[in-house]
Amino acid sequence: MTKKIIFDVFGVLLSPGFDSAADELALLLNRTVQDIRPVYERWEIPFDLGSISESRFWREVQKDLATDIAWQSLNDAVLRNYKPIRGAFELLDRCTRTADVYLLSNTRREWFEALDRNFGITRRVKRAFLSYDMGLAKPDIRCFNYIMSALECRAAELYFIDDKLENVISAQRVGIDSLHFIDSSSTEARLRLRFPSLLPPNEDYEARQGL
Repeated sequence: MTKKIIFDVFGVLLSPGFDSAADELALLLNRTVQDIRPVYERWEIPFDLGSISESRFWREVQKDLATDIAWQSLNDAVLRNYKPIRGAFELLDRCTRTADVYLLSNTRREWFEALDRNFGITRRVKRAFLSYDMGLAKPDIRCFNYIMSALECRAAELYFIDDKLENVISAQRVGIDSLHFIDSSSTEARLRLRFPSLLPPNEDYEARQGL
């Protein structure tokens, strides 16, 4: 039976959007990061669920912050600050040689499509399960039930990797073996322990381990 591994995207493969762009947004909006964060996080929920567009997202954020900046400038600031997490795409690519690899992400259609063009995310995996398509967002356990139904598999066949502990706990509640992502190196080490035959030889990894 081929193992099915599910990677989160933001915080695992790419840097989290708000944290990456926070300082630039603060300059553009003339507000503190502490002022912006709760408003941004409140409106990203309907954005992730596909209920509002990117222009509506920024309109609502600015209404709450009492600012009036061209939303495209704010949008561009976020998108250009996403960066690959060191070693993560390489790890994902090596997993695809011996396992079926999927994505599960809370994300917004317009942003994800732009990032996918830049980083070639979805071409690397069997399928991407995205919040705006599902109408569901982690940590809702229905996300994991949705995946099991779509893949016609049991929880025991899945392994989930996410940087947010609440999402890991949610997956574990439905019986999915899960890993809390800290960095690519420690994740690789954990995967090698959990699935000894999963990853092809990696000279860089073996050199770091003194093998």
